[in-house]
Amino acid sequence: MKNFILKGDKLAVTAPCDVESGDLVIVGDLVGVAIIDGKKGEEITISCSGVYEFEKMEEEKISQGQKAYYNPEQKKLTTLAQENDSTLTCVGLFVQNVKATEKKVQVKLA
Repeated sequence: MKNFILKGDKLAVTAPCDVESGDLVIVGDLVGVAIIDGKKGEEITISCSGVYEFEKMEEEKISQGQKAYYNPEQKKLTTLAQENDSTLTCVGLFVQNVKATEKKVQVKLA
């Protein structure tokens, strides 16, 4: 294809805040996981595909296939997005059933 540019599984973005490798990074509606550490305003590389493990909101039971939303205040994932709540960003889908007592979840990035 003459219009192909790149695979798109890794992208260079401007860090919206200080990040460490493994942190969830959201730039507008673009979601990825930081591959390298970076300071706010620096160019970093993020992975935009794959399954990653993150912390979830406490006492929340999760079903496989539910949408995963990032709560920036808690820095954790949740299923509880309110309609018209612009503070929560959909970052992908939960890939496993998770009990309310568990602290970590696996998410396939959107």
